[in-house]
Amino acid sequence: MNSAKSFHIYVNGQIDLISFPISYGNKIFLKYEIIYGPEWKLLSGEEQGISQTTTKTNNKGVVLNLPIDFIAKSTTPYGWPQILCKVYCKNWFYTNLIGYSRVHVPIFSSAVKTINAPILQPKFSNFWNNLNWRTPEMKYPEILIEGTQNKGFLMDSYGEVVFQLQTSTRGSSAFEYCWKDNRV
Repeated sequence: MNSAKSFHIYVNGQIDLISFPISYGNKIFLKYEIIYGPEWKLLSGEEQGISQTTTKTNNKGVVLNLPIDFIAKSTTPYGWPQILCKVYCKNWFYTNLIGYSRVHVPIFSSAVKTINAPILQPKFSNFWNNLNWRTPEMKYPEILIEGTQNKGFLMDSYGEVVFQLQTSTRGSSAFEYCWKDNRV
């Protein structure tokens, strides 16, 4: 009997690009945050980050190539890590939120996996609040991760964030977790 206390996941990859149908301006950037459950602990890597400011140069989208690299450990898959992104644009007067995007870290991926995550853009339900032409920003965007508390939100899907992620696990076989063929 193995007395392992936790298993580890290693995640590396990048936020490749942001694509949306129309140009929002010439200064686009992204903030990301890794969110995980209460029994998870980040051992290495950055929990949050921000990209460079870039422009949309072609019809493909805004290229970021923002690296993501972290190691986390847990005793249970409950609260599996997710990446929450906030996409912004800057103009002469203010910084405006384009929307939110989230993705679960792949459970197993011996090769780089491309994931297209939709950008969710919050909407006001009141006509007068729409007159300022700014997208409302959520005070606690982490509730998008849970899924059970966001039934009353009015949101549009507007473009996507493209992730390229690779995941490997270590120690999961001690807990009898079998995720394809990359367990150690």
